[in-house]
Amino acid sequence: SFTHDSDGMTVRTYTVAALLPMALGGATFNTWRVTAASSDVAGPGQTDRLNEVAIGDGLSMGNRQRVDAQVGIGSVAGRNILEGAVQWDERLTDAASVFGSAERSPIVTPTALTNALQYATFTAGVSLRAADHWIATPVYFHQVFTDGNHRDGGRFKVVLIPYDIPATASALGAEVEARAFRSTQPYGGIYFNPERYRQEQVGLIGVHRFGPGWRLRVTA
Repeated sequence: SFTHDSDGMTVRTYTVAALLPMALGGATFNTWRVTAASSDVAGPGQTDRLNEVAIGDGLSMGNRQRVDAQVGIGSVAGRNILEGAVQWDERLTDAASVFGSAERSPIVTPTALTNALQYATFTAGVSLRAADHWIATPVYFHQVFTDGNHRDGGRFKVVLIPYDIPATASALGAEVEARAFRSTQPYGGIYFNPERYRQEQVGLIGVHRFGPGWRLRVTA
């Protein structure tokens, strides 16, 4: 993967993963995975490399509950960083589900990596299918940074699942998303951290099927 932002930071990440599905046992099914990744993080006048290894498990319990968890170690400039994540979701009905997660990871900017800064994110949310093609997802999140900063915020997303365009192999949909948070210790210069942040975004979703095994999805 490759990203580049308007502050001049570039991140190149190379990842290899193996999935190890286990035998079905009663009402549960496990899929183990092993992941290794290497990221080159470059900013104005500074470059760092973050190497990561992790092991995880996806556990399905019946038809309604699923738990995904992983734990790993990251290494940058001779320092080791403990990372991990766990996510749980339960389908209450065909139209509604609830989910929650907890994650600990490094802040991926050159300055933050040099200082081994990390943050933990806790989320809770609901997914509601209002109609055949409409899904609404409100989410609350709380973040704790190792430099003492705390954030509370939320996001709300509405997705119009793409409708098929008659007589074509394409479909068209849309999404609207709003996100906001407040930081207790704003600014600081190490990572993007305003006191108050608000974002609204509107997008179009295009899907084209090239055949039974190939599909292209584009968002703008």
